Amino acid sequence: MSWLVTTDNDQFSAKSLEDLKKKARSGELSPGDLVQPPGARDWLYAFELPEVGECFGQSSGSLDLEIRRSPLGKMFGIALLLGGIGLFAGAWHYYQIIPKSADLQLLGEKGMSQDEGLVTATSANIYASPEGTKKIGSFGKDKTIKILDKKYSFFLVESDQGQGWISVKDIAPAYLFAKDKIRKEYDERYNTHRHIAIHQESWKQLEHGVPITIFNFQLQNNSKLDLDHFEVKVKLMNEDKKPLQELVFNIKGLIEKGDTGKIGTLSPLEGSDQKIEYLTFTEFQKRRKLNPVLIKQWTDGLLVELNQIFPDASFKITHAKVKE
Repeated sequence: MSWLVTTDNDQFSAKSLEDLKKKARSGELSPGDLVQPPGARDWLYAFELPEVGECFGQSSGSLDLEIRRSPLGKMFGIALLLGGIGLFAGAWHYYQIIPKSADLQLLGEKGMSQDEGLVTATSANIYASPEGTKKIGSFGKDKTIKILDKKYSFFLVESDQGQGWISVKDIAPAYLFAKDKIRKEYDERYNTHRHIAIHQESWKQLEHGVPITIFNFQLQNNSKLDLDHFEVKVKLMNEDKKPLQELVFNIKGLIEKGDTGKIGTLSPLEGSDQKIEYLTFTEFQKRRKLNPVLIKQWTDGLLVELNQIFPDASFKITHAKVKE
């Protein structure tokens, strides 16, 4: 399977990781270009891939920049710093997309905070959801916006226009240019799904013509953050590992840092207008203390009405929200 690469002006594929490294050495691939690994939905900056980052001559971790909030204004001085001292091959990419001004600086009072980003596209679309289907507005180039969350290849941002989702291709997050410790801290916050493991995956299809399947697994939170509201995708496959159907489960509830949590289904009472809910066991226990009879509505595992017969399935965590 190929690696998809998006640059400012082009999109192309690399046949393998070795091909990707070759393009990095030749200059065809720049550190700030976006790379989508085979089978993934998320996009990474090229320098975030360790084996590829080495091919640029100096990895992004060596960018020892200090970014602070300014009470007078939030301007991003990447152009002066990268263009002036040439920290690594490919810095020209950022020199071109970040505004050039004598007033720009990273150190001192002027600059951005680590949870902000600078719009790099001439006109960046704002969407109502991370699927990027419903446009609700746009940002102009050089707009400074606050980053709240990340899902798939979109950042949830906030500005004077309100909240919305913007493509990672259209924004330069400040944390990527901070010191290594800060960069890792914010990367964990915006890419929480990379720090969650799924264990003991199993499923059971009920017999006797009942179109019910129960998926069971545990979520292990390996991050340094307490997380809640998880999105898990289950891909149903045939004997040849070819996809038949994809299911998306949104699971409410807390799993504390370093902890492992079970999941289950809270079914609606018969005849009620309640909707089925998927919860962590911690969330269920919290609700059960307030209403003990909920135990009658609880099922271990994710219960779903499903007519599809499948011999195999794969499980993937695609998003988790940091508990506020």
